[in-house]
Amino acid sequence: MMHTANSAPSGSSNLAPLKGSDYQVKDGQPDILGWNVKNESGAGIGTIDDLLFDPQSNAVRYLIIDLSSSELTLEPKKVMIPIGIAQLHQAEDEVILPNLHLDQYHALPPTKTKRSAATPKYRSEISSAVQR
Repeated sequence: MMHTANSAPSGSSNLAPLKGSDYQVKDGQPDILGWNVKNESGAGIGTIDDLLFDPQSNAVRYLIIDLSSSELTLEPKKVMIPIGIAQLHQAEDEVILPNLHLDQYHALPPTKTKRSAATPKYRSEISSAVQR
């Protein structure tokens, strides 16, 4: 999904934000930065603020979603969501997050910095919130 002119540092297993990196969305793949995020009922959750990816595999692992524009009663914060639960609707430039409920969004810890957010402990907290 990603490519870069520079190779990733050897031994790097940390996730990195797409913004501010030398990486780009691969040709033919949708660039979802800025896309609206909705639930399965069509209610606005927020927007895609950034993507966290694994530089070794060039695979996106998490979406960083800004909830400040939510149509629901959500705290205005940025959260990480595993990309595997997202459905991309390219015709509408939307990302749908089915089967996540208000209590799960409330339980998600805010993303303070993109680098620290990728720690195993933080990812465990996210898994706990989305698997409720």
